[in-house]
Amino acid sequence: MSIKHSLSLGLLSLSCFSFLMTPSIRVSHAAPPTKASASAQRAASKPIKRLINAIRYNKDALALKSFDGEAQGELLFGALWTQQPAAERARFVKTLHDFFSVVAFPKLRADFEHLETILYGEPQPGQEGELKLRATIVVLHALKKDEVPVDFLLKRQPKGELLISDFWIAPRDASAPSFLTRLKQDQVGPLLKKEGWSGLLSAMERRVAELKKR
Repeated sequence: MSIKHSLSLGLLSLSCFSFLMTPSIRVSHAAPPTKASASAQRAASKPIKRLINAIRYNKDALALKSFDGEAQGELLFGALWTQQPAAERARFVKTLHDFFSVVAFPKLRADFEHLETILYGEPQPGQEGELKLRATIVVLHALKKDEVPVDFLLKRQPKGELLISDFWIAPRDASAPSFLTRLKQDQVGPLLKKEGWSGLLSAMERRVAELKKR
């Protein structure tokens, strides 16, 4: 059975976090990585493994350390992001990640109880130290096995660590938007235009406070 969940902040929805609940997506698995690429695969898969295991075992603060909040803010806001003081940027990242831990993580945790394995492809290089890595998440349910291919965008940090900046279900249509692209186009952009930066953050913070009381 597919499980759907969403988070409302006016128009702001995090429903695309239901990628693990997409029913019965079958994928073909790539051949094992060559010896030369195995080390790169291990490094790239590290933040993904940490994210999933931390959510699974109710360690949400650790799970959030797998995300690059600065990169997420830049992807969402473009030049406006760098114009904000550091304290305002940190405020947004905290609020966005609060949504993840309050709404998305509990929903995902239920599915991770049935996690069988995660299969990783070979990292593909991107721009400015970015990598893309496909992770096929295999979940066993009572009557079926779901295999969900998720592409993760990873950004290299100054000390060499890789963190997750974006992700999307591996699409049949190569032009399908990522999680943050959808969030920007459908939710954050319109609300930002209507309320401005301060209004957007205040609305998000109010919604987080409401959700934490439930």
